[in-house]
Amino acid sequence: MGGSDTFAALLARIEQLEAEVRELRHDAHDVSASIGRVDRAAVSRRRLLGLAGAAAAGAVGAAVTGVAPAAATTGTWTFGQTSNDAGSAETGLTSTATTQTLSIHNTGTGSGILGTSTSTDGSDFAVKGSMTATSGATYGVHGTNASTTANAVAIRGDATGASGQTNGLLATNASTTDTAAAVRASADGATGATYGVYGSNGSTSAGAVAVFGEATASSGAVIGVKGTVASTTKDAAAVRGDATGASGQVFGVLGVNTNSTGGAGVCGSGASGIGLRGSSTSSAQLYLVPSSTTAGPPTSGSHNVGEFFVDSTGVLFQCVNSLSGTWVRQSPLVTLASPVRIYDSRSTGGPLALNEDRQLDARANSSGVPTTASAILVNLAIANTVGTGFLGLFKDGISYPGNANINWFGSGQILSNAATTAVANSAKFKVHCGGGSTHVIVDLIGYYP
Repeated sequence: MGGSDTFAALLARIEQLEAEVRELRHDAHDVSASIGRVDRAAVSRRRLLGLAGAAAAGAVGAAVTGVAPAAATTGTWTFGQTSNDAGSAETGLTSTATTQTLSIHNTGTGSGILGTSTSTDGSDFAVKGSMTATSGATYGVHGTNASTTANAVAIRGDATGASGQTNGLLATNASTTDTAAAVRASADGATGATYGVYGSNGSTSAGAVAVFGEATASSGAVIGVKGTVASTTKDAAAVRGDATGASGQVFGVLGVNTNSTGGAGVCGSGASGIGLRGSSTSSAQLYLVPSSTTAGPPTSGSHNVGEFFVDSTGVLFQCVNSLSGTWVRQSPLVTLASPVRIYDSRSTGGPLALNEDRQLDARANSSGVPTTASAILVNLAIANTVGTGFLGLFKDGISYPGNANINWFGSGQILSNAATTAVANSAKFKVHCGGGSTHVIVDLIGYYP
């Protein structure tokens, strides 16, 4: 009801009260005439108008404030108080507005909205935003921050429960429209360590997260959590998650992707800067959890160039061709503390003869090479050569492929060369002799997991 409508109603009420006063005076005159004694002071115009004025003032106060007594705990919401107790009842607010149902602005130094929850229940939230529309660039929670002050945040959620699957901020998005986001926050400050989304979690329970974003739509470029930052200051972050629990499998940021046709649990992109950054002073900056079932690279599904996959044996693979699904093994060389001689024909086996294939073991002499190794790096030496010829190293279990790792061009030569060869199960490999004969010495430098 507008202000003019309210006071018009009050004036009408006052006129009604004046009419009642006139009627009371008339009744008082009749009584006085009939019984000859009446205390007119009890029904005087002044007293009656005073009562009417009091009633009107009460009506004005109720209309202006629109509140019930401060002691009420249900059915009311009193502004200007430090607390409102609704008991066990929920407070709902609905509208058909095309902008916002509720808009809160704080021009002071405090927060616009602060949500806290001490519940340890897995389904309770400090702040929860839910957008149920299935299309449109909808947002469960949207926060913008133009502050240039360090540590200013657009949306901040703190989960202070010491146990239980608590969430600082949880948002879900069912939209299938591109760019729709469960949580979207922008930090527009040009300077300062500002954050689009900041989540901190002190829980030590497994599965507790500071920021959790879930995109459940089966199609569309939907995003669980999206953060953008315009700050040029070092360490400014669009999304930052701190896991401060001293124990338990806690996560600063956890992204889960259940879409079988693509998508990402966490997506980071940068036009001229870093898309995704991880830092740690005493632990791993990036942890790729190995597959629990698959040995070797993926053999089905669609993949993108640049994807990485760690199989069940801990080997890292990189996708280099999305059309053919080609994966390249990226396991690094494990260099031994010092070279280990794993074979010397001068003491075992004698010189290699023409077209001989001799099996060797990379684990010899307690070299430390695991049975799961894929390849080895060696120094290959020859001595007491006869005529001309070459040696070639190759994986055990296959036919000699025709390669050469070292050549000699006369009798009595001593030569050496670095060589890399694949090894079969149990780290076995072979050496092939082409041409004359020679002794062979193999010193192991390192291996590839």
